[in-house]
Amino acid sequence: MVKFGTLKSGKNLKSFKFGNGKLESIEYGFWREKFYTGMVITQGLEDFNAVKEAVFAKFGQGAKPFRNKEEYLWIGKNAVMAVRYDEYSKVGTFYVKSDSMTKQMEEHVANVK
Repeated sequence: MVKFGTLKSGKNLKSFKFGNGKLESIEYGFWREKFYTGMVITQGLEDFNAVKEAVFAKFGQGAKPFRNKEEYLWIGKNAVMAVRYDEYSKVGTFYVKSDSMTKQMEEHVANVK
């Protein structure tokens, strides 16, 4: 069973910093007590850029698959990450997903059937 949680803006997030960006929420998921996925949400271009700069400082710029979109991807041995900004909703997202946990979950589902 996958367990999800969310920390919303306000008291819960005051102690969390991601670069200089203000966070709207942090969402996360665990499967069998192990980290599976995480997502940081920002509102507005300024906070998105602060988070993006912090991610670039830690992991490099990543691949930019679309010239007309503010989106960057990292595909590693055990994880996939993405940073993207939606100009219409003004929402920025930093997303991390464990590939090894995804494979374990898929194997588990296949064996349950």
